[in-house]
Amino acid sequence: MESKILQPITRRMFMKGAGLAAGSLVLPQLLPNAFADAHDLTGGGLRMLRFAHLTDLHFTTRPTNRYPTSHVHIKRAVADLNQQDLDFVLFTGDMFHYPEDVEADMPALQDALQGLKHPYYIALGNHDTEGHHLLQRKRFLCNSFKDHGLIQGDPYYHFSPLPGLRFVVLDSTDIAGDSYLAWTGHFSERQARWLREVLTKYRDETVFIALHHPPITPYPFMDKLKFETPDVHRLETVLNDFPNVQLMFAGHYHFGGLNTFGPADLMLGPSLVEHPHCYRVVEVQHMSHGHGAIAYHWQNLHLHGEEDDACAHGMPAVRSFALMSLSYMRSGVMPITLPT
Repeated sequence: MESKILQPITRRMFMKGAGLAAGSLVLPQLLPNAFADAHDLTGGGLRMLRFAHLTDLHFTTRPTNRYPTSHVHIKRAVADLNQQDLDFVLFTGDMFHYPEDVEADMPALQDALQGLKHPYYIALGNHDTEGHHLLQRKRFLCNSFKDHGLIQGDPYYHFSPLPGLRFVVLDSTDIAGDSYLAWTGHFSERQARWLREVLTKYRDETVFIALHHPPITPYPFMDKLKFETPDVHRLETVLNDFPNVQLMFAGHYHFGGLNTFGPADLMLGPSLVEHPHCYRVVEVQHMSHGHGAIAYHWQNLHLHGEEDDACAHGMPAVRSFALMSLSYMRSGVMPITLPT
C-alpha cells in the first residue's frame, strides 16, 4: 500500500514557523487532538532502520507523590515496545528518579527491562548520577548496564547499527571532580578530544548523537536546567567541523520539540513519566542516491485507572499539561544526507 507522504520540513522552514507561532503565543498543542496518536510513519522511502527513543523514565520504587506509578509506566512501555517492529531502543537518561536509590532500585528496573525483546542503549542523566561519590555511582551504572553500551570508566561510546550509520552516545554529566550537585549539562575537554577522534575516524558515515541534556535552553525560564555555556561552546566547536553529524536526540526538559545545534537538528523527547506517557518511534529511510529521510511519530502508552490516576489529576496533571503544551513536532518527516 502506498504511503501518504508529508511535505518534508527543513530546519529553516520549521524555525521560521516556530518563530511566528511563538510571537503570537499560539501553541498547536492546545487543539482538541493534542494528544492523539500518530501510528503511521510516512516519507515514502525504503526503510533502513527503525528505533524507539525513550527518555526521562524517573523510575523509583518509593511511593512518591510526584511519580508514584513510574514502575508501572516502564513495564507498560516494555510491553508496548515489544509490539513494535524495532531494531533497538535508545534511552537518553534519567532512568532513575532518586540518585541515592540507584543501587537499591537497580534490580527492579533491570527486572522490568529484562522482558524487552529489542537491544537497548543507555545515556546517563542528572537524576542517575547527581550527588557526591559521582565516580562510584557511574562505575556502578556502567557495570550494571555494561551490555547496553555503557563502558566502564568512560560512559560515552558509539555503535553502528548498519554500515554507513553511526550513533555516538555522550555523557552530559561529565563534570570535573567527584561531586555533581546541579542539574546542568557538562561536557569535558577529555570527552571533546574523544569525540573529535571518533568523528574524524568516521567522517564518511552519517552520525546521530544521543545525550541527556540538550546543549540549548529551549525557554529562558529554564536556565537552571541548562547546559553550561563553556561546555556548549566546547561541544559546538567539535561538531562544526563535522557536517556528517545530522541529528541529535536528547531529553531532560520533559517535552518534545526540534531545535538546531551546530550542523545538526536536535530532537527533544517527551518524558515517559509525564501524562500522557509518550515516546518517539523513528525510522531512517533511503530516498535516493545520497538522500534519506527521518520519519517519526509519538507513541502514547495506554494506561488504565489507578495506573495513571496520580499523573492525570490535580497538580501533576497541570504540570504535565503545561509540559505537553510546550511540545511540538509530534510527527513528521525530515530530510537527511546519507553516505553515497
